[in-house]
Amino acid sequence: MTIKADADALKAARDWAGRIFETWGLDAYLGKLITSELVGNVVKHTDVTEMIVRIYMADAGPVVEVEDSSPELPEVRPLDSSSLSGRGLAMIELLAAEVGWNPCAGGGKCVYAVIKQAAA
Repeated sequence: MTIKADADALKAARDWAGRIFETWGLDAYLGKLITSELVGNVVKHTDVTEMIVRIYMADAGPVVEVEDSSPELPEVRPLDSSSLSGRGLAMIELLAAEVGWNPCAGGGKCVYAVIKQAAA
């Protein structure tokens, strides 16, 4: 799914993720939460105009990927309850089996989360 990097697209991606996870009989809230955090990071921390969101089932479990053309790499910050922002990737690390990113051949990066899942 190619979407614009704006708040309206954030809702569209979250809703799309929820439908996919529901179809798979998995926790739609968790899928929506992780998708929202990954997409939100692109909206908040880059100046790109669009991104690609992928959701698929791998042997390790459901995967959410967000690809953008920005060279800005994600930064996992320590959890700090007094911070107003900056906890998204740390929270995803707690909820996911694996979180990471890979550079893309044409520039930019692909940030992914392999989600720990139990049936809904």
